[in-house]
Amino acid sequence: MRALIALALGMLVTGGWITTARADEKTECRDGKDVELKIRSCTALIERDTEDAVAYYNRASAYQTRATPIGPSPTTTRPSP
Repeated sequence: MRALIALALGMLVTGGWITTARADEKTECRDGKDVELKIRSCTALIERDTEDAVAYYNRASAYQTRATPIGPSPTTTRPSP
């Protein structure tokens, strides 16, 4: 009987942890500031639900942010002849 209670308690604790992890991934995908973490979180959501359009959009936005250089482009800093 104790083993059954321990098993049930373990399942509840693990299930709660997984739900929290999924909620964190959803929050990071939607509102995350760290681009790499946002990409990983959105990818995890997409792997669970391939029709999650918001996760696809947010991941694409994060990829675009990662590819965009910070600061002025070299062509704008050079004086024209």
